[in-house]
Amino acid sequence: MTAAREIFGTWDAPERKGAEGRLRVDEDGRITLELRRAIPEASLPLAVLHGHLGDGAPATLLDVDILRDDPGADHYVQEHLVATALLGLDLPDPGAPVLSRGEARIAGLEQVVGGSGLSLQTSDITRREAAFARIEWRQSTPLEVRSPGGTLVLVDHTRFEHDSWFRFVLEHRVLARYSAEGDAIGFERMQEIFDVLCAFVSFAYEARVGVDSLHVTGSTGGPGAECLIDYRPRHGPPLGETEAWLTLSALSDPAEALAGFYRFHAEQPSAYLILFEYLVFAAQLNAIDKLLYLARFLEVYHRTADPRERDPPEVQKERKALVREALGREHKAWGNQILRHSNEITFKERVVELLEGPAGAAKPILGATPTRFARLLGDCRNYWTHYSPEEKRKALFDGALDEFDDRVLLVVRACILDHIGVPTPEAQRCLEVDWRWKRRAGTPLEQPR
Repeated sequence: MTAAREIFGTWDAPERKGAEGRLRVDEDGRITLELRRAIPEASLPLAVLHGHLGDGAPATLLDVDILRDDPGADHYVQEHLVATALLGLDLPDPGAPVLSRGEARIAGLEQVVGGSGLSLQTSDITRREAAFARIEWRQSTPLEVRSPGGTLVLVDHTRFEHDSWFRFVLEHRVLARYSAEGDAIGFERMQEIFDVLCAFVSFAYEARVGVDSLHVTGSTGGPGAECLIDYRPRHGPPLGETEAWLTLSALSDPAEALAGFYRFHAEQPSAYLILFEYLVFAAQLNAIDKLLYLARFLEVYHRTADPRERDPPEVQKERKALVREALGREHKAWGNQILRHSNEITFKERVVELLEGPAGAAKPILGATPTRFARLLGDCRNYWTHYSPEEKRKALFDGALDEFDDRVLLVVRACILDHIGVPTPEAQRCLEVDWRWKRRAGTPLEQPR
């Protein structure tokens, strides 16, 4: 939740220069713009809309689209949905390289970083003459993560307010600060940097996470801009309902692990997208859809990391020639369809290779050998994808499928922990914190009935 706000200004829409408008931010972070003069429908949606706030400061709105059109209204006749509002910055376009620094507050980041400590001792506040408060604070060391284009630093930020002898506020957050090195970067790139950090926090919590606040500074200096971003995930459990299973302070090289997650985003873009979708929507998915998401992740992750084919090219070429010659012209199209994927490693082979390699930290929780686990995962995926009657007897259902999903998720986590550079013994200790491991440890894998 955030504080609701209203900001007045003028906006230079196509054919509507200087239109008066009211920018509104509701408690859920949704941003809308109400205009007195309508933007022609043919001009919508707008990628960029420039304007000036009431104090004369520049402002830029990104991704503006019509939400409500009411020409009969006395005052505001058109309402628009806004994805991002940059207050204090005239941004030519989202990709323009004009930014040098950014600072963000991300919900839950302080728990994932870990390593800090706070103790508070107070007297009986009803006895004013003897009232006291003692605060002890252990500050964690700033975490610096190097990247090809700049440096990300996570630092403790403590705020203390005292407005009377019996009332004070102490707030601890971790700020994420990014500084571009060399050339300036665009807003899209700056937003991506903090999006990936949000995804890491979400991965550690398995909960919805968003940016609470973002401030960017242009390469030419100045006060910078406050960024209002309507991209907070509205699905999945909130942070208060879960505990982080992964904390950076529990790792031997936390900076390398976080840098590794950025590499995972760059080297495995498709697998990263599948993971992000799963983290956002998992709470709304049933056991079948969870299995399909997780199985898809494992297949895409392995294929991207190891794109090799089963046999050498010359063997496959000879095989194709023999099959096409035997089929004849009338079955050529059908034969080409079969041959297209004939030299790929099977899904079950991919899973076995992952379990014997990158996902080795999850082997103790499988409840079966890697081969039997991979076979069951493949059979379940095949049935719940095609619903073929002959595959039904090999698949899991209901509670057994839900339990199986827990084990597959731990395999996915093990793959990612390996990718970001966490040693296998350390990765296994991280996985053991999760309630799924504690519930399934020592229990055999349930087989189809």
